[in-house]
Amino acid sequence: MIDRRRPPGAGISGCSEATYPQRMDGPLAQLPGADLVERGVGDLTAGRRSLEALLVSRATIRLRSCGVPVPEPLPDADRELYRLLAERERTGAHAAYNALTRRLVSFMHAAEHHAS
Repeated sequence: MIDRRRPPGAGISGCSEATYPQRMDGPLAQLPGADLVERGVGDLTAGRRSLEALLVSRATIRLRSCGVPVPEPLPDADRELYRLLAERERTGAHAAYNALTRRLVSFMHAAEHHAS
């Protein structure tokens, strides 16, 4: 089951504001989009199917190559993410999907640049 809670003051598309004991350390934590990746990894580790967990699941291989310890990804994450956004955003689902994807890609580009 997908975690559909939308906390008060949640950011784009209901991304959670929760914090997790397992935090990203070092230079990766300072990169743009690190907040989404950190929450996604935390949710995957805890077994939660959140927007962030679905987003991180889409990019498991690339994130791992950047040094992010991503647990087992959720199946069919791409479609599930869009479906969840469509439920929440209605006509803005495509824009929200693209915005989340841009933030994830921004993180991965910066992480790859940092690693080189």
